[in-house]
Amino acid sequence: MSETLLNLLSSPAESPRQCTEEDIRQLMLAARLAPSAENYQTWRFVQVKDEGRKAAVLGAMEPEETQQFLNCPHLFVLGGVKKTPAWRIPNQPFIATNGGIALAHVWLLAREKGIGFRYTVQFDETAVAGAVGRRKKGTRFLAVLGVG
Repeated sequence: MSETLLNLLSSPAESPRQCTEEDIRQLMLAARLAPSAENYQTWRFVQVKDEGRKAAVLGAMEPEETQQFLNCPHLFVLGGVKKTPAWRIPNQPFIATNGGIALAHVWLLAREKGIGFRYTVQFDETAVAGAVGRRKKGTRFLAVLGVG
């Protein structure tokens, strides 16, 4: 199994197709149904539709990462809300773990449907927060996703 998983992880989808609004709805449903610590589902996906905001998000990325996102019709920012499960010590919230699980669910469904998908965690979080234009207290931005 590990060889199969490694092949899946290392090879991009061949000839990715453009995605529809229904595909986007299904991808977000996959994220919503992903498991999380105590079922808190502490992630938030923000779709960035405004071209000016998209440019600002792309500008917050490392230059070599930006090139991979230029032709993505759908751009999302994955945020994680700090909420610590009652059974854990307070300084160990599951923001990154829960967000990563949701991200993996979206990525796997995109692969299954043959939809182009890429993500990065290399960006200036403060600049992304300014570009998105909204940020609840305790939210950390974890990844930028390009779909389609």
